[in-house]
This record gives sequence, C-alpha cells and structure tokens, in this order.
Amino acid sequence: MKISNWDASQTRWAYIREIADASPRVFAVGDIHGHLDEVSRLLDFLVDKEGLSAADQLIFIGDYIDRGINSRGVLDRMLEAGASWPKTVFLKGNHEDMLLSYLGLGGENGEYYLVNGGANFFKSYGIATFGDLSSVRDQLPESHLKFIRELELGVSLGDFVFVHAGLAPSRPIDRQNVEDVLWIREKFLDSAHDFGRTIVFGHTAFKEVLLDMPYKVGIDTGIAYGNKLEQKDKELEALREQHRRTKPLPAQIRAAEKHVSTVEGCLAKHVATLEQMDHQIKELRTKAAAYREETKQIASEAVKARAEHTRLKLQEAQEIVA
Repeated sequence: MKISNWDASQTRWAYIREIADASPRVFAVGDIHGHLDEVSRLLDFLVDKEGLSAADQLIFIGDYIDRGINSRGVLDRMLEAGASWPKTVFLKGNHEDMLLSYLGLGGENGEYYLVNGGANFFKSYGIATFGDLSSVRDQLPESHLKFIRELELGVSLGDFVFVHAGLAPSRPIDRQNVEDVLWIREKFLDSAHDFGRTIVFGHTAFKEVLLDMPYKVGIDTGIAYGNKLEQKDKELEALREQHRRTKPLPAQIRAAEKHVSTVEGCLAKHVATLEQMDHQIKELRTKAAAYREETKQIASEAVKARAEHTRLKLQEAQEIVA
C-alpha cells in the first residue's frame, strides 16, 4: 500500500537522465532489499557466466535496503560494484527516499519508515533508533549516506526507460514527479499507455518477470518475500519485436479507432436519413388520413344531395298527378 503525505502544490519533479553512450549489453537488476547473499551470487554469475565487463551497462532499479537482514552489506557491495563497473547506474527506490526523510535529509514519508521494513536497516548497523536523529546519522558510514543521497531517479537508454516504480500515464516522460516514479502502482500497471519507450521498473513484486510489451517490463520478482532476484539483459529488444508482431501497437489502435469513427459517422448519416424518411412517412400518413376524412365528408354530402334530389322529383311528380 502506498503511503504518502505528498502535497500536490509542492511537486518534486523527477529528472530522468539520457544515457547517450550505447553499451554492448545492458543488465538491469531488480529490488534487493537487504539480501546480500543473493545479489552477490547474481553478480558472480554475471561475471563468471556472462563475462560482465567495464564496457557493459549495469542498472540497479532501487530498494537496496530494508526488510532483509544485511542492508549494510548490500550497500558495501553496491559501492564495490560501482568501482568495478564504472558505467553502473544506481536508481533510487521508495525505501531509500523514506530513509532520507526519516534522517531529515530530504525525501518523503519518513514517519512510516521503521514500520515499512526500516528497522532491519538500522539493525544491520547495530544502531538503536531511539534518541537524537543527528546521533543516528553520525553512526552511519559517510560513504553509505553519500551513496543514498546521490541515487538517480531514472535513466533513458535507447528504447528503454529505467525507473523504480513506473511512470504516470497522464504525463510525458520529461514531466514525471518523484512521487509517481517512486511509488506508483495501479495507474501505471493497469495502463497500456505507450510512452514511445519500454518502461523497465521494480517496486511491485511478481512471481516471474512481467512482460507487457512494448509498454513495460517488471523485474521485481519478490526477493523480500522469499522469491528470486532477477536480472534482464538486452534480449528485451528481441522480445519487444516479437510482441510487436502479436500485440496491436498504438499506431494500429489509432488506425482502428479512426476506422471505427468513420463507420460510426456513416451509420449516423444513415440513421439521420432513416429518421427523416420516417418523419416523411408520418406526414404522408397524416395527410392520407385527412384525405380519407375529407372523402367521407364529400361522399356523405353527395348521398344527401341525391336523396334531396330524389325527394324533390317525387314531390314534383305527385303535384302533376294531383
């Protein structure tokens, strides 16, 4: 459930950086949530089996901390990853934003942090959460605080945009706010909105990677709930092409909508013509009824006239005989 004390009058706009240099491969890693062993195994796999090198682009989708037992170890591992693979991108998740808010360093929703998995963050450092906040901050490694404060909100790379939670369908990519980028769920998940790029996101956990091409790819596979940690590389491009062939794209949808609109216009014209004809038929029926009444009246008067003529003839004949 999204928790928010966000005030729409004080919008925090999200800067989504464009990455101009295309790497030979891109690996995106989902939410980690304090699970050091799992992310270490994943990085070892990328090095040993995939030959991960400094030329590759590695993107972490955010939520490195909380819930799991070793947030401190995960942050140390992220700093190592940044040093080993300089092109690595670290995105901010809603949990990092809540932590900053709790520590009085910006962010939002800090008042809900401890009950939303944050207690395990401080536990991994052996820090008590009661007392003066400045004392709590002073016990955290400066390198960890710096890492969290410098996290990016999103990056755009080729046909893909990487953010933590998703994007608001009602706004273009360059007009997103921080609240949506970090917290959005249903409005994004339930929408087949085409941003012109595929959105790769985490935040919402799925049992398997969500492939809703060409619109979105969800890579949070629920490690915080006992599931696996997932990574996806640029085979997404092939998947996108495959789904283009089987799923109507917005251009096709717009063409279909235009065709439907044309058909509806023709039908409306036919309906109007039929309504006009029906009106004319009603007018003709009314005139016919009036003609029938007039004919009846004329016929009645003719009968009366013949009867009067006959009476007068009979009267004249009687007078002659008399």
